[in-house]
Amino acid sequence: MTVTYRLHILTAAGVLKHILAVNPSNSDPTKGGFLELAYVNQVNAVGDCAFTLDGAHVALADLTDRAQVEVWRSDPDNNIAWYRDWSGFFLDEERWMADGLSLFKAKCKGDQLLLNDRAVIFDADTSNRTAFVNAHAETIMKTLATYNCTASASVANGRDADGTITGVSVEADGAGGNHLDWKCARDNLLETLQKMAAVAGGDFDVIKTGAATWEFRWYTGQRGTDRTASVVFSLDHGNMAEPHYSKSRSGRITSVIVGGTGVASERLIAARTGNGYAASNNIEAFYNGSSQTPTASGLNALGDQYLFEHRDQEQFSFKVLKTPACLYGRDYFLGDKVTAKFLTITTTPKIVSVGISAKSGQDQVDIGLSYV
Repeated sequence: MTVTYRLHILTAAGVLKHILAVNPSNSDPTKGGFLELAYVNQVNAVGDCAFTLDGAHVALADLTDRAQVEVWRSDPDNNIAWYRDWSGFFLDEERWMADGLSLFKAKCKGDQLLLNDRAVIFDADTSNRTAFVNAHAETIMKTLATYNCTASASVANGRDADGTITGVSVEADGAGGNHLDWKCARDNLLETLQKMAAVAGGDFDVIKTGAATWEFRWYTGQRGTDRTASVVFSLDHGNMAEPHYSKSRSGRITSVIVGGTGVASERLIAARTGNGYAASNNIEAFYNGSSQTPTASGLNALGDQYLFEHRDQEQFSFKVLKTPACLYGRDYFLGDKVTAKFLTITTTPKIVSVGISAKSGQDQVDIGLSYV
């Protein structure tokens, strides 16, 4: 199984300047391909990419601040045509000498970096800008992205400063996800979206759609597809090695009382349960939410988030082995739900990260899993 990778280096405006494959041993290293490549895609987070070139490579002249970088991938032997598997922006660099060779490493951040570039710069308690009441999670997320990233991110619309990011748009709102109350004045945009995703009932991403255009998108349920019936990782299937499973119950909370505004008998109270709650398994806590939301639905959301953070901690890691019947990029993708089995344990995790390293014609795929 021969998986092939190539790097596309573009200007900040999206003009393609170089296409680099793995450097052949007989080529001029200053004009050939890359020496090493590693990248990670993540759900609801900024991905990373790093690659190494000869220290005198001609492409270095075009690796300027925020130059665009894309990783393309194919496996023709297994009917995987060329597709873009990672995209983002060049930011950091390293230069050094080793064994008489001059080397250069580029470090890049994925497209969700655009969300990290912005904060929610509206006054506190501004309705449908920094304070949302009983609104769908998708609507909240897309409103925040619209008024802090797109042409609507303007002083004319009440923002403290113009914040338009050229080329960024937001997918049409489908009013999906859970109903939430949310407050986020002055918060970093990416960080508040990540916190919301824990209780939102869906995921988000920034997708590159053109040379220098990106769209903010929402995914009900999960970023990918439910493939629990078709993709099974196990020792018996030959696609799993070195499995390691653990489950920690010592820090769990199964019920929480959330206190809202008011005092004594007039205080708004919400009670939420989760994480295996039963009358015989009632491990309770109190959470003070009086400064965060004035409504019952908002207190419910706070309670759900608190229980999410104090749930049983389940971890199941393993090394992915390639088999003709189970290949990344054809049979499973970032954000998919899959099945993983080990001994008597059967779980249906979501793939929340995919990490790939490629060197000298060999590649290794590693996946990160979430069991929520």
